[in-house]
Amino acid sequence: MSTVYKIPASKLPAELRGDYLDDELVTVTIKRDETPFPNLTEEQFDALFAESYAQKARGEGTVCKTPEDIDAYFDAIRARVDAKYKNA
Repeated sequence: MSTVYKIPASKLPAELRGDYLDDELVTVTIKRDETPFPNLTEEQFDALFAESYAQKARGEGTVCKTPEDIDAYFDAIRARVDAKYKNA
């Protein structure tokens, strides 16, 4: 399903206005894009959004459900920072 609007060019973002004058009417069609990354193969898409080993080591993507989880997460970060800069 798509929706069509007629609006003044002045309401468009600057990068979309082109050579239109601010008071000219333009037609804008809005529709849902079913393929969010149409130029990527499935393997490229998976690689783009896959967690890396480094992310897992840093705890990125960690879900903290309880206050204890949050404390443990930040304790682990503090320990890594301390270990990294202890000899600095």
